Amino acid sequence: MNTYEITGYIQIPTTVTVQADTAEDALEIGRDLINDGIGIQHDQYLSDNYYLADHDGNPVGQYNDGELILEGQI
Repeated sequence: MNTYEITGYIQIPTTVTVQADTAEDALEIGRDLINDGIGIQHDQYLSDNYYLADHDGNPVGQYNDGELILEGQI
């Protein structure tokens, strides 16, 4: 029997409000603020995406949007 490591992702949506001349500038400013830990955090949730690896940490596949995609199929 094989041993696998499964990784799930808990996500915490975070929102910041910025002023900028363009959408591109707003995205850059907002991304930097969120990456620096600034923003309003909302309720966390477990995404339905999973990452599969073998016991040595080598990638085996991913489960995204209800579909299991094995490494050779990615």
